[in-house]
Amino acid sequence: MKAFRTFSAFVLVSMLVAPAIAHQQDAQAIEIVITPESLTLEVGDTAEVSAIVKDADGNVVEGATVVFLSTARRALGVTPTGQVEAYRPGEFQIMARVPMDPNETGRRAPARVQAMIPVVVAAPPISNIEFDAAPSRFYTGTNFRPEVTLTDRSGANRTDVAVMFQSTNTTVAEVTALGRISLLASGEATITASAESASISLPMSVEKNPTVHIEMNPQTNKARTGDVVHINARALNTDGNEVDGIPIQYSFQARTVDYNLGEASSGLITDDGRFVADVAGEYVIIANAGDQVSMTTLEIEPRNMAREIELVGHGAVRDRATSDLWIWEGVDGKDYAITGTWGAEGHAYIWDVTDPSNMVIIDAIHVDARTVNDVKVSEDGRIAVIS
Repeated sequence: MKAFRTFSAFVLVSMLVAPAIAHQQDAQAIEIVITPESLTLEVGDTAEVSAIVKDADGNVVEGATVVFLSTARRALGVTPTGQVEAYRPGEFQIMARVPMDPNETGRRAPARVQAMIPVVVAAPPISNIEFDAAPSRFYTGTNFRPEVTLTDRSGANRTDVAVMFQSTNTTVAEVTALGRISLLASGEATITASAESASISLPMSVEKNPTVHIEMNPQTNKARTGDVVHINARALNTDGNEVDGIPIQYSFQARTVDYNLGEASSGLITDDGRFVADVAGEYVIIANAGDQVSMTTLEIEPRNMAREIELVGHGAVRDRATSDLWIWEGVDGKDYAITGTWGAEGHAYIWDVTDPSNMVIIDAIHVDARTVNDVKVSEDGRIAVIS
C-alpha cells in the first residue's frame, strides 16, 4: 500500500511540474525564427514550415509551444504543426505564435510573441483554351461573341488571365479586344484566341446573308412584371424558309413609369429571346440578323402582389449581427430555429419558436470562428450543420 501511495504522489507531482516547466519555457520567449523565411508555391503544392524560439540572450528555448496559423485560410491551409497546402493563387502570410497559455492554441488565444513569413502562391499555367457557343454557320452582316474557357494545369477554369484575339483576314472578319467578331464580307478567315502559351483557332467560311425578313411570334403581347415571355424570332429567306444557324440578336426599348430612384434596369432579355420586365410599361422588343430588323411591342402590367404582414413576435440578438436562419419541427413536435452570427465570436443560437409571440434562445453553440454564416437541419430534425 505504501508503494502505491509513493507512485501516486510521483505521478501527481509530474503532472503538476510539466505544465509549470512549459509555462516557464514559454515565458522566456522573445523571438520566433521561422524556417524557411518565405515560401513560393503553386496551387495544389504542399510544404512544411518550422520555427525555433529564442530568449533575450539569443539562446534557443527548448520545448516552447509554437502554433502556426494562416491569415487566409480559404486560400492557404496551415496546420498548427506547420503543414502547408496552397488552395488559391495570391500573396498571403503564415503566422507562428507562442501562446501565453501552452494549452490554449486557438486563433484567438493571447500570444506572448509572434512572427510572420510571406507566401506567394502562383497560379498554374494555362494549358487549354476552348471556344464555346459559336454559331454553326457564318453569315455576312452578323456579329457574335463566343465564350472562351481557359483551363490551367490543375484543371481549374480561370477568368483572371487576359485573352488576346487576332483575325487572319480583317476584310472578312474583324475581332475586338473583348472577342466580339463582326463578319464583313464573304470569304475565309480564322480567329485565334491565345492566353499565355495556349491558343485555339476558329476557322470560318463566311456566306452571304440570305435573310430578307425576321418573323417575330411572341408568346403573348400582354404580361405582368416578373413574367417570362418567349419572343420566338426566326430569320427567313426569300422562299420563306428559316435560315439555318444564323445568330439573332435581341434588344429592347422601354417606356415605363418608374417611381423608384436608382433603378438599374427596367427589364432583361437573353440571347435566346426570353424577356422579363421589372417595371410596368410599354416595351419594344427588337430582333436583328445582319441588316434585317424586326420589332414587336409588349404591354407589361404591374404584378400587384401585396398583402398585409402582422408582426407576431421578435427574437432579438442585441449584441451582435445575425446571419443565416433555419426553422424546423423537432422530433418532439415543437418548432425550433437555429441562427448564425456575423463577424462576432462564432456563435450559433438554438431557439424554441413554438410560440411565435415568445421566441426564446434555449441553447448556444460556440466554435472557433468569427462568422457562422450557414446553418441547416436535416429533414428528420436530428442533425444540424453549421459552417
